[in-house]
Amino acid sequence: MYLRQVSWSSLYKFGSIVLNFYLVSLIVSLVGVEGYGVYTAAISVTTWMFLFDFGVAKGARNVITKALIEKDFALIRKTVLITYTVTALVVLVMIGFFYFLVIYFDALKIEAIKNETLFILLVTCVVYFLFSIVDQLNYAVHKGNLVFVNSFFVAFINVVLIKFFYQDVTVDDVVILFCLSKVAPYIFSSVYFFVVNIDFRVGFTVAFDWVLLKRILSNSIFIILIQLLFLLMIGLDRIILLNCSSGTEVAKYDILYRVMGVVMLPYSLLVSPLWATLKKVLEDKDWKKFTEIKYRFHLLLAVAVFLLVLVVISFDWIVGIWLTQSILIDFYSKALMAVLFVCFIYCGFYTDMYFSFEVYKVLAFSLVLSLFLKYMYIYMSNEINAFAMIFSSVIGYMFLSVYFMMCNNSVSKGKFGTNL
Repeated sequence: MYLRQVSWSSLYKFGSIVLNFYLVSLIVSLVGVEGYGVYTAAISVTTWMFLFDFGVAKGARNVITKALIEKDFALIRKTVLITYTVTALVVLVMIGFFYFLVIYFDALKIEAIKNETLFILLVTCVVYFLFSIVDQLNYAVHKGNLVFVNSFFVAFINVVLIKFFYQDVTVDDVVILFCLSKVAPYIFSSVYFFVVNIDFRVGFTVAFDWVLLKRILSNSIFIILIQLLFLLMIGLDRIILLNCSSGTEVAKYDILYRVMGVVMLPYSLLVSPLWATLKKVLEDKDWKKFTEIKYRFHLLLAVAVFLLVLVVISFDWIVGIWLTQSILIDFYSKALMAVLFVCFIYCGFYTDMYFSFEVYKVLAFSLVLSLFLKYMYIYMSNEINAFAMIFSSVIGYMFLSVYFMMCNNSVSKGKFGTNL
């Protein structure tokens, strides 16, 4: 079953990557490198939307994962009700807030993007945010492959829509087409999930449980704080570059990120069920299984390092074929982005481990220190460009990697009563 899920996930993930690469080349050909930089900076605001449920979705995922082990379906239905109710209320509030912020007060601007387009983008984000709860539910039931299906169809619909509006397209048009493609697959996926998973359906007999909400939120405060801190590590990079430099520098950063990100494919496929798996390992106190997972991860990390070296060497050739034009990016920026992705992979494993073990203070403290180092470097930099932004992230993530390594033994002692 696991191998079949990985196989299907590989297919959809690979298809998604191919479509997204084609989408970038299509947008660059239509609005230019500068226009693409503005576009990618604008849609980067979508990465912030998950913050608005105050961590309820991921907190609920932890509860559901444990409830599935104990076959407590009544608890599952109550958790689903709470998650969707709280999120829907937040969505309604945020739509009103964005209207006054963007349209009424004209208080939020992104260079070269109309206010009406920005409002549509933000509304789309919060609606997507409601329906993307299904991703957490799929992870909880060990169906992480369906998350990749959603990503595939987002990219597919986006490509089709842009091809349909191929002539005389503007940056605003591209943003709106992105909005349309972002929501549709998740609406369908949500309906499909509840058709297939009968035990998750909420009937009129299921009451809203305030005690359960408090239980979910007790950990959610830490989860949302940690998500916010992680987002600050790279989530503002494109916006900062656009404001302090140019759309071209944003485009360079994004192209580097996308090319190096291909190496994340095997990692993201194999570790997509990691959170739920580690949760079960901890419940069972299965030390042997845990050490086996760690061993496989380090093998995967070694493979990723090798692949990233190959990507750095062949980067110009890849971009030339992909965009049919040369983008002037220095070797040091390429190498630094490769180092950053090694840190992503390393920190990603330990972040999932600490999340599943509910060791939130270690994550929060280390992230605060990492962010201090990152933004201190940016503040002291004479020039903000793609290289400086990547280097600042490497500083933060390198510190984070070392700190996670140092905390490894103490966490294992507390959870398994032994050393890693």
